[in-house]
Amino acid sequence: AQQPTTQPPNHAIAQSANRPIAQALGAAVPFEVAIGSNGAVWLKGKTPATTVLLANALLNSLTLSEAATEAMVKVLVERMRKDEEERKERRR
Repeated sequence: AQQPTTQPPNHAIAQSANRPIAQALGAAVPFEVAIGSNGAVWLKGKTPATTVLLANALLNSLTLSEAATEAMVKVLVERMRKDEEERKERRR
């Protein structure tokens, strides 16, 4: 099991951006990520709420097993799809 990180959040997100979670999330949720040479991370989702969710998922993945990370991604993606459907219904 991985030890919890004590690194600053940006550095931790930069580490997780190179892990399979970023690819798994990117396959289901469009987002942009840029990592500066100084370690600064820019993360942008479709909405501010999506950006926060993505940042939290990337950080959480650092302390989860691969199986737990996959399960988390599955739940998050399903929840985001459900929320999007509810928003569309309210607009009608």
